[in-house]
Amino acid sequence: MNRRTEPLDPETIVGQHFPLHGPYNEDLTYAAGGTLYETVRYFNYATGQGAQTALPYASTASHLVSNIHGAVAMLDQTFRQFEQRCVDFAGDPTLYDATNRRGGHQAAVNRASSAHAALEEAQQHAARLVAALARAHSDLNALGHSDGGEA
Repeated sequence: MNRRTEPLDPETIVGQHFPLHGPYNEDLTYAAGGTLYETVRYFNYATGQGAQTALPYASTASHLVSNIHGAVAMLDQTFRQFEQRCVDFAGDPTLYDATNRRGGHQAAVNRASSAHAALEEAQQHAARLVAALARAHSDLNALGHSDGGEA
């Protein structure tokens, strides 16, 4: 079992691999997306089979829900930026729809427009998720344990 004696700093971990101010490229972006996926996967394991040790107190859950809330809140910007890229893609005359090559460029523009609409919908769902997570954080933050082991 891997036991750490020093706390890990998320900003340092991410900053080592994905500096906020660049450089930016396709490979790093792919890796960042994969890291997001793997982090959520880790949470699923830790809060399932490892819940007794990974979430020993309501304050731990409150802190993690707060972090998830912050991450989901930032998705608004991410989705808006993806939406803009869909507009940019639609304006690229080399764009094509791999599922409808006969439809020409217009088929690709339609597909980019559909992706744009789906991202707008995701943005709306994320806003509702942010509100629900804020309520969960507030409720968890009000809880304590009488065993004295809570930090």
